[in-house]
Amino acid sequence: MRGKDLFKKEFEKNTSNAKSTKGRNIKMLSLRNECLADRYYYYGNYTDKRFDAIIEQLSEEFFLSCETINDIIQDKGPYLRVLKKEQPSLYYFQHKWPHYKWKAT
Repeated sequence: MRGKDLFKKEFEKNTSNAKSTKGRNIKMLSLRNECLADRYYYYGNYTDKRFDAIIEQLSEEFFLSCETINDIIQDKGPYLRVLKKEQPSLYYFQHKWPHYKWKAT
């Protein structure tokens, strides 16, 4: 058919460009997971919430399932251990993530 090769080349070119730009941004996912870990640390150390209540709260804040949040927390284990060792103040979190409420209860 006339023009078939030209269409095929153009279609393959557009598809390869589209595939390279689609997907999830790794930097943004990393920042989200770090923020989630910081919120988990905050709720665990500065509030009197139970583990299941913390997971539910994070699920509402980040629009993720409880299972996904548990997976992220497990993956961020080394980071959480550093936080536990350094014991940052609320001031640290307030300046790192100013769009969240960080207050001691």
